Formats: sequence, structure tokens, C-alpha cells
Amino acid sequence: MKNSNRLRHILRHVSTQLVRQFNKIGGFLLASILLFSGSLTWGNEIQVNSTLTDDQEHPAVAIDADGNFVVVWHSNNNSGPDTDENGVFGRRYDRLGNPYGPEFLVNTITADDQQNAEVAINQSNGDFVVVWESKSAGTSYDIYAQRYNSSGVPQFSPPILVNSITADFQRYPVVAVANSGDFVVAWQGDYSTNGYDIFFRRFNSAGIPLLTGGSTNDVNVTNAPGEQQDPQIAMSASGGFVIVWEDTSGTDDIYFRRFNPVGVPLGPTPIYRERNDSK
Repeated sequence: MKNSNRLRHILRHVSTQLVRQFNKIGGFLLASILLFSGSLTWGNEIQVNSTLTDDQEHPAVAIDADGNFVVVWHSNNNSGPDTDENGVFGRRYDRLGNPYGPEFLVNTITADDQQNAEVAINQSNGDFVVVWESKSAGTSYDIYAQRYNSSGVPQFSPPILVNSITADFQRYPVVAVANSGDFVVAWQGDYSTNGYDIFFRRFNSAGIPLLTGGSTNDVNVTNAPGEQQDPQIAMSASGGFVIVWEDTSGTDDIYFRRFNPVGVPLGPTPIYRERNDSK
């Protein structure tokens, strides 16, 4: 909700020196630092965005092994570098909360909405990947990704289109990065008559799609009846990953599926229940 305190993200990867916590207060992105120095003490909140007009929303954060971190969010300020609807921005910080530079625009397509960004960082070298949804093709949404090196220099020119099927709506992306630089993007896609399903696609550090099950195209995680939505992803240093999501074919259950580093599913296929059935 706008103009209210909101905890949005808590770090998935916690160093022994730094924890970041984000809330949103009156359109400003604020951060608090928790330093472990014998006793737990909260540092001062730090305003992330330097743009002060209009709303700054949907923050996400990733931290490297040394405590450096990057924040991304979307802004509907129409007087900045993205003058049409929402744009995706980022800002980099050292382990003490000092900015490495000003906020920067992530998306290069500025027509319509660029929003709902997420970020993951390579623990071995500090490179990071930002993903977001784009409404630049009219009424449908697509997913884009940009990789940055540890100095904040973009590596893809232009950002890559993640989804191979571009019909209908691809929304709410999440991303995870292995130490090798390979990364996986997952999202909810409206490809089928069932409504939204959960998809993923694997890439190497150069942004080239990787083979998964003999194909480089989008991989459907579920093939379940009803809608699957709100994916999250976590990855080990070696590249194995887990995707979790909400299933609405029954009474809104949570499911997960594990994959090895080359995208092969591990364990049995989830068994779904019909609405109003009991387990």
C-alpha cells in the first residue's frame, strides 16, 4: 500500500556482517543496516532513491560474499530518464551502506511499463543480474534481463528477452545466479487454457540460452490444472536450483520442484489436489 510502512524483502543471503531490510515510507525507499558486532544494533535508515518525485516501489536486494549489495526498484517518475510510465532503476552500495554512485536506469526500452524487478548476485565475483517485466509490446508483457559486472557496467547490449514465447502475459520474474555465471529466470506465464503456469529458462553468463531437456526454449515447471503463480527461486553455488510457487487448482497450496545444474528435475512430479478435496 502506498504511503505506509511496508517490509518488502529480507535478504536471502546473509553475511556475518550485514543484513538489509527494506520498507517503503511515503514513496521513499529506505534501508536499515544491522551490524553484528557482539550486540545487535540498528544503524540509521538510508534513503536509496535520489529521485524524490512520484512513487518508488517494489524494491529488491541482493548481497555478495563481501557485504556489497545492489538495490533495484521501479519508479513512475516521468521527468527522469524513463519518461513513460514505470521504469526500473538500481543503485549499488558497499558493505557499510555507502553508495558507489547515483541511481541508474536499467531498462533501455522506455515505452509503457517496465516494472516488478528482481536481482541476484554472483557470490564468486559480485556480478549481478536484474530481471523485470515489460509492457512495451502493447497489451502483453515480456520478461527482460540485464547482467552487470561487479563495477556496475551492463554486459548485454541491449538487455535480453528472456521468454521464447511472446504471446499473452509473462509476469513476476525471479532470478538466481550460480558461481559459474549461469543464471535461471522463472516467471508466471499465461500460455495455456489453464491460465498462468510457472516457467523457467537457463542462460550462460553471455546471455545465451542453455539446453534444458534438449531445448533452449521456455520450460514448464508444472503442467498442472488451474493457475500456478508467484514463483520464487533459490540456487546453490554449483547451479542446482529450487522453484516454489502457489497452486490455485485446489485450496491455494504451496509446491516446490528441485532441479540439477542442467535443469533436470529431481524427485517426483508434484501431485495436485482438486478444489475442496482434503489431503
